[in-house]
Amino acid sequence: MAKGDSYIGITKYLETQRANTIILSFEEVKGINDNHLPPSAYKHQAWWANTESHSHAFGWLNAGYKTVEVDLINQKVTFKRIEM
Repeated sequence: MAKGDSYIGITKYLETQRANTIILSFEEVKGINDNHLPPSAYKHQAWWANTESHSHAFGWLNAGYKTVEVDLINQKVTFKRIEM
């Protein structure tokens, strides 16, 4: 399995977006990603870090977005387009 393949749903979703900022609930991310989001995503802000060594982050970074805010209480994440 290639790096990021387990999170290909979120990668493909973000690749189709035109907005500079996208706010999604964790449940929306889970739904977009074939009902896959690990428990650690709900508990640890670090899971959402923009670290290419993590396959899930590699996916959104590869799609041209980075996480800029994570709200564990309200279970929302904000992605922002990476300016080149």
